[in-house]
Amino acid sequence: MRSMFVLFLCTALMVTTIIEAHPMSNSQRCLCEGTTQASVAVSNVQAYKVYPESLACDRIEILVQLKTGRVVCLNPNSKIGQVMKQRARVI
Repeated sequence: MRSMFVLFLCTALMVTTIIEAHPMSNSQRCLCEGTTQASVAVSNVQAYKVYPESLACDRIEILVQLKTGRVVCLNPNSKIGQVMKQRARVI
């Protein structure tokens, strides 16, 4: 009886490990959905963050917080996007 309990416990642990390791969906978890802006006036930028490619998202993303408080996604291939990537050292 005890060996059956140990076998059940081991099986339950294996199944739990497999389920947690398996992605729930094939969709990407990118922060910038859809369209990105080509440019932003530098004088309006309060802060920005460059996110490199990762397992969650297969593209570089640049989020810019404007002085108005609005957050926009910037095209990383635009001229200002290239400059921000260089400053953040993400190529």
